[in-house]
Amino acid sequence: MKTEPENDLFKILGEETEAKTEQETQESFEPKNIDQNNFSPEPEPAFSPSPEPEPEQEPILSFEEQAKLYIAFIDNTGQLFLPAMYRKKIFPGELLGKMEAIKAKVEATKNPDISPDEAPILKRLELYRNLVEGVPFTDSEIELLQPPLGAFLKKHKMTSGPEILLMIAAGQVIVPRLMPLFMKFD
Repeated sequence: MKTEPENDLFKILGEETEAKTEQETQESFEPKNIDQNNFSPEPEPAFSPSPEPEPEQEPILSFEEQAKLYIAFIDNTGQLFLPAMYRKKIFPGELLGKMEAIKAKVEATKNPDISPDEAPILKRLELYRNLVEGVPFTDSEIELLQPPLGAFLKKHKMTSGPEILLMIAAGQVIVPRLMPLFMKFD
């Protein structure tokens, strides 16, 4: 047997309210019966802030070394995830299975007979391979990114603690080994 609570919020909110005039509304917000003589000044704080700024700590890694680490992290992340994303985009639905069959056929024979239906899928495969080859940062791209990122980190005094640096470095080492656990092997 279900009993209704005495203070049902929906019941209270559903009740009709009486309209108040603007004067009544203002009066309801005015403080009443306050003794103006009973106020005391705020107490002084128990401690006062030190006027001396704390000396800046030297970062664990230089800003340039941090920039290298961040760039490597971004590069490795792209290498892990972008090929799978490209694959899903270029070979949606049934095309993935067809691509795998055509790929096996091409790799098995030197001069396979490619049907007109298979030719567009082979072009998609070539596009996919070209995109995947372009995922890793080149040395010139890394050299291009590193100085401005290092300068940005230095300007904004953005330093990472040892915990974050360790997590980034360890992530770069272990995540590629964990990725097969999340892949489908059909």
